[in-house]
Amino acid sequence: MPLLVGHALQDKSFEAMAELANTFPNVYVDLSVPEIFGVTEFFVEALDNIGQLIFGSDFPWGNCHFRIGAVIYARISDEAKRLILGRT
Repeated sequence: MPLLVGHALQDKSFEAMAELANTFPNVYVDLSVPEIFGVTEFFVEALDNIGQLIFGSDFPWGNCHFRIGAVIYARISDEAKRLILGRT
């Protein structure tokens, strides 16, 4: 069963979230916390399978424009951006 972890386990640690996703292939990381600088780049590096990284906007509470921009302008490959923003 797929399990989407909202806010990338923000209240714990991103390292713990990456370890959880790398241990269990059915765990998906929701990227609805990009107001924290570098979080997109961190997960692209830390995850064994970038297909477990899912775009999240946290709408209507979050700002969709800002969160999409955090992925578009992240220092990651264009292919990684495409996966995160819809191909996964």
